[in-house]
Amino acid sequence: MNFILNVESESYPVEGLRVPTDALRANDLQGRSLFFVSPVRLPIGKSCSVIGDEVGYQVVVNGCFGFAYSLKFLVSGTIAGKLALAT
Repeated sequence: MNFILNVESESYPVEGLRVPTDALRANDLQGRSLFFVSPVRLPIGKSCSVIGDEVGYQVVVNGCFGFAYSLKFLVSGTIAGKLALAT
C-alpha cells in the first residue's frame, strides 16, 4: 500500500512505512507509535495526516531526525486517530 503525507494542504510521498494490512483496518491503533521516512522536516508536537489507499491516520510528531548527506527525515509519531476517507 502506498502512503502520502499531508501537511498544511501539501502532499508528499512517504517511504519506509510498513504496516500489516489487518492492522490498518483495526480500530484500536490510537496511541500506537508510527515511523516513516519523509522528504520534509516536520515540527515536533504538530500533527499531520498519513493517508493510504484505503485508510488514513492523524499523527502527532514526536521526533524528526535528518539523515546525513540526504534531504530525508526519519519521523516518529503517535497515531491520534483514524481519518474518514471519501470512497
